[in-house]
Amino acid sequence: MSPIIFFLIIEFGFKILHAFSDPEVSPSLIDGLPYENTSNGWFLRYAPSNGWIFYKNNSLGMRDVERKFKKPYGTKRIVCLGDSIMFGGEVQFKKNFSQQLEKMLNGCFSFNIEVLNCGITSYSLREYVIYLDKKGLKFDPDIVIVGLCLNDYASLRDNKDPNDQSDYHYNIDANKQHQFFRKTKRFFLHSYFIEYIKKSAELLSKKEKKSTKKNLNVENWFGTDKYFSELNRLCIRNKIKLFVVIFPNGNQLNSLVIDYEQPQAFICSVLSKLNISYIDLLKVYSLYQKQGKKVFSRFDSVHPLPLGHRIAAEEMSKKIVEEGF
Repeated sequence: MSPIIFFLIIEFGFKILHAFSDPEVSPSLIDGLPYENTSNGWFLRYAPSNGWIFYKNNSLGMRDVERKFKKPYGTKRIVCLGDSIMFGGEVQFKKNFSQQLEKMLNGCFSFNIEVLNCGITSYSLREYVIYLDKKGLKFDPDIVIVGLCLNDYASLRDNKDPNDQSDYHYNIDANKQHQFFRKTKRFFLHSYFIEYIKKSAELLSKKEKKSTKKNLNVENWFGTDKYFSELNRLCIRNKIKLFVVIFPNGNQLNSLVIDYEQPQAFICSVLSKLNISYIDLLKVYSLYQKQGKKVFSRFDSVHPLPLGHRIAAEEMSKKIVEEGF
């Protein structure tokens, strides 16, 4: 088979997948949020570390089984907030954090426990506060878990006042006709295969490493205590237990890079002052890496592999059993 024919076959496959799948996110009806996961949406994406991943959202825009706002009688509920890590980017549905935690906890308690996955790609602390206040509390949770990524200091709008709700840089076109024409134009004029190759190359480039170093700068977190305080206030007011899980960056697992521990130390100090329970996964992830077990792939230092989700769920399960609902 000639390289040209091979390219055309691969490219056609990518185009068909993108043409028939739903958009990953859609405009949000919640003031202050530009988008949420597409309700009942599905799409298929290829991850260099895990192969083809199928994503399917429920009617409430969660990568989860079907849920209702009303909590079933005799059930305890946990709402998980976070970005693409909590959403389960790059991992199969049953291997993500929330699904594994639900299974573990139901083996520890006599009552039924639901762990709701409310993770949304690219969200950060500011968006977690708004989502919890306007939507998350409607699920009547007993526990809220915030899965913290080390770039969650940034709002969805670059270089803007975090309290200004206008002009999000993540623009979602709500007009279906415009979406159709844009999608059609992209289908014929854009190469998804080349886009995939470029993204894979970027993950290994100096540009990606430079971006990683920027995200691990402790100074980025100065002033974020107001968001942690607001999350804590919402939970205390509604008699909800709040936990924070701090996911490290894969590059931090290199013991030679000692400066990379600084963001965790600062975040933990803020959470301690606010009396918020937390888990810092850096040390336990590093221990697994030293044992030769892969927590991150070399292609992606942000999204943990299924093992990383399992470790996080195990640590969180122990914490909840220890502190209770």
